[in-house]
Amino acid sequence: MILSIIHWCTSFLEKNAIKWVRSTPRSPDLNPIEMLWNEMKCFVRKSGCKTKSDIVNKIYEFQRSLTQKKCQKYIYRLKKESVNN
Repeated sequence: MILSIIHWCTSFLEKNAIKWVRSTPRSPDLNPIEMLWNEMKCFVRKSGCKTKSDIVNKIYEFQRSLTQKKCQKYIYRLKKESVNN
């Protein structure tokens, strides 16, 4: 089963001319999701939340602040980092 999933994914990438670059799962410098988590954690910490409700509200505020342009910056940074390394 796992091999068929790997084969399907590999075929999909090849058919769509997608270059897949392996990165370490928890490397903030090479993983857009980790970059996003890091920014959200900093956003919440800087706000000085005192209660769980404050934290939840700040997370939603951060979520509302995400735009397509902001997300594209994470991807651009990944591309830039992979070229430099």
